[in-house]
Amino acid sequence: MKKILSLLSSIVTLILITNCFVGCKKNGSSTVFNTEKMYTLEQPGQIDNNLYLPKGTQWRYVSDKGTEVKFVLPKGYAFLMKNNTNGTYVIDPIGGGYSCTCSGKSGSCTVFNNKDVGYGCLQSNCSGSCTGTPTTNTKKIVGVLNIKNSSLDFVNSYERASLSEEGIAALLHLPEVQQSIRDYYDLLYTGLEKPDFENVDVTQLSKGMKVLKGQIYGFQIALLINKNVQQHIKSNMTNVFARNPMAGLALMNNTTSKYLETFTQKVMTEDPNPPSITCTCSNGSRGGSCEVQSKGAFGYKVYYCTGCTICTMNNSNN
Repeated sequence: MKKILSLLSSIVTLILITNCFVGCKKNGSSTVFNTEKMYTLEQPGQIDNNLYLPKGTQWRYVSDKGTEVKFVLPKGYAFLMKNNTNGTYVIDPIGGGYSCTCSGKSGSCTVFNNKDVGYGCLQSNCSGSCTGTPTTNTKKIVGVLNIKNSSLDFVNSYERASLSEEGIAALLHLPEVQQSIRDYYDLLYTGLEKPDFENVDVTQLSKGMKVLKGQIYGFQIALLINKNVQQHIKSNMTNVFARNPMAGLALMNNTTSKYLETFTQKVMTEDPNPPSITCTCSNGSRGGSCEVQSKGAFGYKVYYCTGCTICTMNNSNN
């Protein structure tokens, strides 16, 4: 046990020395951190058990005491933030950071970054214990989103989002996300009877049912469709564009036209075996297994995987 504790102490000391070598200097008995130097992550960086920053994220110390850092995400990413004052959630491209607090009556803790363990806190001269949180002022990071994928997409693939359990619930509750899900479901089931979502097990689908896997903000979700949707998707698409001339103009855009053609074909594709959903845990420290969950809205249900830091949704339509 003494050897283990000694080894851990040596590792922490080495991290502090390395961190200070590139970002701080001694001023008497205290350490002064460089607030002007910007660092860049060369690989995804962990900011707690649930969340990862993408490669290319930049960061710097906010104060010369080293108690807080600010993040600048690469182009195409944004934070999903919780306002701790009123409990609301917002998508914010610039508001993220990480801070360390000391529980003692004197001293402070400093933020460190290491490629193997991510961001954490060092004791420094804190008289108590240190706590690190992905928080800046009154906001807390609950996710990192891919904003190139701001609309639900069933054709293209995007870099995955990183979300805590709270972040997943918050994302699926955002009005724009719910509206995007509803728009697709309304299109698919125009003039058709909806299935009994409450009594359908998407891990063991019966013949005549299938799931459509897509992404929104880099988060994988799936919609449930049946044989009637497959048979009527073309007429439903025609009716939608007939009722909405502005939507019809979108077909003049070659990219949009190709997307809708591919999406329609994906809906119509027959599967010899019902493509039930399975979930696998591919990485991370939260939990050890993934499972299918669902969220109901507007008389429909959307399906997703959760249970560990990085869950991957699988089915025969991958």
